[in-house]
Amino acid sequence: MDPPKHSFYRKLVGGLFTPKRAGLWTDSIGDTVRAILDEACELGGIPRGDGVRLDRWTEITHSAPDVVSDDERFAAMRDITGYAAQVRAEKLANPADDLASRLVAAEIDGQRLTEQEFASFFLLLLNAGGGTTRNLIGGATATLLRRPEQLAWLREDLDGRMPAAVEELLRFHSPVIYIRRTATEDTRLGDAEIKAGDKLGLYYGAANRDPAAFDSPDELRLGRAPNEHFAFGGGGPHFCLGSHFGRIEITAMMTQMLARFPDLELTGEPTWLASHFISGPTDVPVRFTPSAPLGSG
Repeated sequence: MDPPKHSFYRKLVGGLFTPKRAGLWTDSIGDTVRAILDEACELGGIPRGDGVRLDRWTEITHSAPDVVSDDERFAAMRDITGYAAQVRAEKLANPADDLASRLVAAEIDGQRLTEQEFASFFLLLLNAGGGTTRNLIGGATATLLRRPEQLAWLREDLDGRMPAAVEELLRFHSPVIYIRRTATEDTRLGDAEIKAGDKLGLYYGAANRDPAAFDSPDELRLGRAPNEHFAFGGGGPHFCLGSHFGRIEITAMMTQMLARFPDLELTGEPTWLASHFISGPTDVPVRFTPSAPLGSG
């Protein structure tokens, strides 16, 4: 989507995704992570328990055609849009301080989202904000457990070294495989002639392992600096709105998990989501000694 319609949609939610507003959720995200680890999407204004169903439906929509049939994919999309309609009705009746309520009530240039537009935007935000972070954390966990020397280095100073490690894990895993764009004018990319109207597949993993941009790009270096990766896009109007939230979520989960489970280890090979769009594991089999819930006596 391009301006002006793209600008309209970003304006609807842009104020909630600034670094300052994202920072206000740091404590809440940390509490959520603690709850998940103790039991071992609330930003959008939906009950946490519903996240399991929503995650399952989004994984179906991301799965490759040889794994999930069209009927299964369309059924999952109907389930998500049906759920979105329920959320919209609830927020119209009982608005709160959350993203869904903001989308229902927001008006820019005299326009509000229709029920169909709300459902489509809800699906977009669910995919962008849930599947990406979840798959990055799963893949990062498997990667770190296979590299005990780097994991030990990170654990020596979790708070100090985690910010750089998160950036490197984002580069190394690139949970979004590709995004398609349309050329708006004739141009050249390397040796390729691109005509206006051509469809282009932008592969994030290729950009993030470009040897012209990264030294030893296939090597995980948790302290890599500088690290100008493209996991959130390359800037401009399509740069990921949720990048600040993603970093907070990944940092909170990885820091608490590694601190609380010092003997965490793999017990088998992870299984990976069969998808052309999202890269991440469906299961990471691990073993660990449970720690006492944080805050317990």
